[in-house]
Amino acid sequence: MNNSELQEQLKNDLKADFVPEPPKQINLSASAIETYISCPLKYRMSKIDRIPQTASKPELVFGNIIHKVLQRFHNECKKLDEESIHGLLEEEWQSGAFEYKVREEKFKEQGIEMLSSYVKNIKTNIPNVIATELKFNFQLNEVTIVGSIDRLDKEDDGIIIIDYKTSKSSTKAKNSLQLAIYSLYLEQAEEKELKGIPQLSKLYFLRDEQDPIKEHAFSSEDLRKTEEKILEVSNGIKRKEFNPNSTVQLRELLFDFVGLKPTGKKTGTGAHSTDAEVLGKLAEKHEIPQHILDIRKKSKIKNTYLDKIIPQLQKYQNFIWLGNLEYPKKIKEMFSSIDVFLLLSGLEGLGPCLL
Repeated sequence: MNNSELQEQLKNDLKADFVPEPPKQINLSASAIETYISCPLKYRMSKIDRIPQTASKPELVFGNIIHKVLQRFHNECKKLDEESIHGLLEEEWQSGAFEYKVREEKFKEQGIEMLSSYVKNIKTNIPNVIATELKFNFQLNEVTIVGSIDRLDKEDDGIIIIDYKTSKSSTKAKNSLQLAIYSLYLEQAEEKELKGIPQLSKLYFLRDEQDPIKEHAFSSEDLRKTEEKILEVSNGIKRKEFNPNSTVQLRELLFDFVGLKPTGKKTGTGAHSTDAEVLGKLAEKHEIPQHILDIRKKSKIKNTYLDKIIPQLQKYQNFIWLGNLEYPKKIKEMFSSIDVFLLLSGLEGLGPCLL
């Protein structure tokens, strides 16, 4: 390709919007969708770049243990009593996975209390459990939705979804994306026994002894809105929209997901700072803060200069891009920054800022 052909191709490329090639197949779970909604960059780094997260938090280890105990309790135990469920806790317990002994003892004490309360609650109305940890997948347009339902009960009026929670605070079932996706699966399930929108979907908060269950009956309209949300996330992933939307998301990414220690610098509201100075210091310990700095720099150049300059450049057909550059005087006057002028003088610098 000679210079004139390359010049013409470059002009045409500049006129068209850049559309990245979408992934051939997108697999999403409820947690992946919630991760993207809360912080797109965190989604990218965990699901696409596969950057290792910090070691499992004690809360996550504890939650996995309790879920396994409850699964075995309903699958294996003939007697649904405290002795049986406490025995399963002993078998599933992961000693040494809680960082230090005092914390481990505290978690185990909480587990015993939660499971004792659970047994007392179900004794008043023994559930007809038809499935535990039911793994599923289904298609929504080009998206594959995957997941695992903690428990399914069968009652005279239909199917009941149960999702266990070991978190300290409770939330409304009608706002649960997890429950909505589980209901979507059952709505189109092939199994005759399961097919149809469930009668009820319940969040079971195991720490709440007084009012552990929050429930909601999802309507067809609710599920159509959930489908729209899933497709919106899928489209964002296809367009490679992964920028963190706020400093809150960036703090969660750097300090919670990556596990970096804050520098001590605070914002006016008392939150840990993520300004350029802080990112520069953190970049000495991990590569991700440097990537954030690069994104910010390129975004600033693009938003401040390129988005305004390039449409004007396209008006000048005699503009020479390669070789010994001769810039018309009128074009030179458009540039308010010599740095941007020099940036556009080299083809290398142009690409990253446009992409």
